[in-house]
Amino acid sequence: MKRVVAVLLFCSILFLWVRALPQAQPQAITGAGNNPVFTYLGEGGSYSIPPSDSFLIKRLAPFRFEWELGSTYSAAPDERVWQVTTTESVAIANNTEIEVGEVSSGCTVSFIILDDDIDERINTFKLDGTVIYTIPQGMVSSGQFTTDTAGQLTYHSVDSTGYIIDICDTPEATATATATETAVATETPTATATQTVMPTETATATATPENFTTVTATPTTEGTITATATPNTHATATSTPLPTATVKLIPLPNATMTISPPTPTPTKMPRLNACLRINFEISGDYAHPGNFVVQEVGGRLLASWHADEGWQDSGWIRDIDITHPSVFVEVYFVSDFGSDAIKMHILNPAPGTEYGWLSRGVCHALEVGWPENMPELPTPDPNSTPNPIFEDGGNNNWTPVPPPTATPTPKSSSSLLS
Repeated sequence: MKRVVAVLLFCSILFLWVRALPQAQPQAITGAGNNPVFTYLGEGGSYSIPPSDSFLIKRLAPFRFEWELGSTYSAAPDERVWQVTTTESVAIANNTEIEVGEVSSGCTVSFIILDDDIDERINTFKLDGTVIYTIPQGMVSSGQFTTDTAGQLTYHSVDSTGYIIDICDTPEATATATATETAVATETPTATATQTVMPTETATATATPENFTTVTATPTTEGTITATATPNTHATATSTPLPTATVKLIPLPNATMTISPPTPTPTKMPRLNACLRINFEISGDYAHPGNFVVQEVGGRLLASWHADEGWQDSGWIRDIDITHPSVFVEVYFVSDFGSDAIKMHILNPAPGTEYGWLSRGVCHALEVGWPENMPELPTPDPNSTPNPIFEDGGNNNWTPVPPPTATPTPKSSSSLLS
């Protein structure tokens, strides 16, 4: 009889202890292809949306997308407005090719493209330089496709667009929590008895007490449950197991479990470099011998390219650290034969400006041409010998200094040639 009372007491304590445990909350994860909903509202004018959504505004000078919170917004005449269900970041591309990343065969690519005007400028996805997907045009264009082979995926934006691109599947996050609880059971007036019921098969138990047994359990704020049982000595219990049932009682020592609250790990977005190329493709011009210098508006030097006569493309110049996420840039030319710096004309400027632009994590071509008021460049004298520029301030017009003549010396000599 005492063993049956102990079993009932333990089951009551176990039930209350489980009820007191904290429940782990699920963590929402946004994976590939699970993009937010964008709705184009119009250009200029005033708009109203539900408080749960946000406004996304395309602005110029420079070209960019920015969020506006609130239920109403009045747009400037040149601003385009979208209604969005979240504030996920939107990257920009303006007549450039974006390196999305390496993909495997069978990779599913999901995308949302914004502000793609319906015209002859068609945007595409490329794999190792070959077009594999043509993107439909529109103010909001979304879809997905699967790659047949592995390779380097790029997004070629001929128009000025905003984009969100997810490649392959994003693994779901798993939240892990370790619980700490201490359960203490005390039975009075008899000694403490703790038992674990481990049935090997299904059993049916019926208890018929003559009086009753009172069990009081009190959980505390520290996660400790104290249960006190006061049995009546006249209580009886009858257990009727099935013919094949076995009930095994195993003594259970006092158990202590440790709770360690999950510690969030802060993440910091990496500071990506930009890359550029200086190109005469659109203008049809070509380079003259000299240096082409790219600098931020304000004077910070970013890159330089030395060209010979007739060159038209510098190739990609990578690993360029810029001051802000996006910056305006200028390109200057200095002749090898001496001249003032000439500011090049940029044919694909940031909207509403005369400046080129660079952004972190983006490779962008600076399409240049010679200015209309191009000064006449100096030409080298074919009868003269080019000279170095000396450390004391001398220039190329000085009389050439002949190189020193080497004088043979014995092997054992350590004297310098004069």
